[in-house]
Amino acid sequence: MASPTDSLHVASLDDIVDAYESAYACAGSVSVDAFFPPREHPDYESICCELLCVDFEKNWQRDSSLVSLESYRSHFSDLLNRPRVLQQVALEEYRLRCLRGDAVEPATYTSKYGIDTSNWPRTHVGDAGHKSQLSPRTVPSETHPAFAVETALRGSTAVDGQQRLLIPNLLMPGQLVADFEIVQQLGEGKFGRVYLARQRSLAGRLVVVKVTTSVWRESDRLARLQHTHVVPVYSVHQNSPYQMVCMPYLGTVTLSEYLRSRGPSARLGTGAEIVTYLHDVSRSMEPVIARAGIRSSSSDTSHREADASKHLRSLSHESTCSWYAACLADGLAHAHERGILHRDLKPANILITDEGLPMILDFNLADDQSDDTGNKFVGGTLPYMSPEHLRAILRSGSVDARSDIYSLGVLLFQMLTGELPFDAPDGLPESTIPGMVRDRAVVPSLRA
Repeated sequence: MASPTDSLHVASLDDIVDAYESAYACAGSVSVDAFFPPREHPDYESICCELLCVDFEKNWQRDSSLVSLESYRSHFSDLLNRPRVLQQVALEEYRLRCLRGDAVEPATYTSKYGIDTSNWPRTHVGDAGHKSQLSPRTVPSETHPAFAVETALRGSTAVDGQQRLLIPNLLMPGQLVADFEIVQQLGEGKFGRVYLARQRSLAGRLVVVKVTTSVWRESDRLARLQHTHVVPVYSVHQNSPYQMVCMPYLGTVTLSEYLRSRGPSARLGTGAEIVTYLHDVSRSMEPVIARAGIRSSSSDTSHREADASKHLRSLSHESTCSWYAACLADGLAHAHERGILHRDLKPANILITDEGLPMILDFNLADDQSDDTGNKFVGGTLPYMSPEHLRAILRSGSVDARSDIYSLGVLLFQMLTGELPFDAPDGLPESTIPGMVRDRAVVPSLRA
């Protein structure tokens, strides 16, 4: 029988980063070096480099005052003594400092660490507030094929003899990409980054743009879904090798962010508590929107969404959980009736609009059952998977609509109790999945 160490020898960058991110999402903080592959792994440096960059960003988002390139150099001296790793982690710190509004120049990193920063974007803090933009010298024309390669990527990594484009990066406030002016980053997932932006061709309306480094069929699937509880798509833009999916701006809060804001208990709470939190977040965005000179799209809010806010105020904790679950079940049923499985239902993929309406996000891992090409990649987030989904990960199998329903049940349990129904152990899928399947043979109790 293979040991966990054996599995690390054959695990890909995606496997290892996914395992780290799943553990981080469940525990809130993990030791990134526990996920480093053995030194003899053929892609040891590339995998460790990507893990360090992801870990740096997550820890920065928790408390930027405790995270710095110097602290990582001290703790991971062996890796940060490697020029390529040092340059990538330095670039990550520079990007995050720019997004925070710091007045920082790439030359600082060149003089201090002796690294090449010639392709790094230059930024400045404008008079109207923290508005950074790339200088004309470093931004190629939007039609130039090198546009995103030189200015929007953390880099690319050779894994298993193939070039793997990493998630887009370094899109700064004020930067123009295709038809969009970036306002600020809202978040990121496994396949792309999400930005608040102005759409220049439509009177500068406020939109959300998801930028990916690969052409995914998510937009094709979403185009077939028109439902109150599924985030719609306005348009899709290609800027090779990048795809930009434009969606309406309905708010910035995901269920994951809201639960995390409530502290360790992380229960959903009453409808009135949700409405109050959303109001506070919406007001905090007003200065950002005003600085960018964006026309508010609040007048486009539907009566249905306004009614949602009014309805929420009257609901208890238990009733709010039930109503949210029912709304999401309606959205899933709509997708299933059209042959589309989501396969990655979790709090981070549920948007709560400014009016409190839950909507399903992120169909990157969705399975289009009408697609008979045989390209059926199975992915997802381990703690929310059904036993059948977990087995499919190990055996390259398939799942059906019941796995989405199971994931919705896990969500409902988490909203009600503030806990996941099953433990989510650290480690790679090959070593943790068998135990997770066994755990799911026992029905969890809602009682503490």
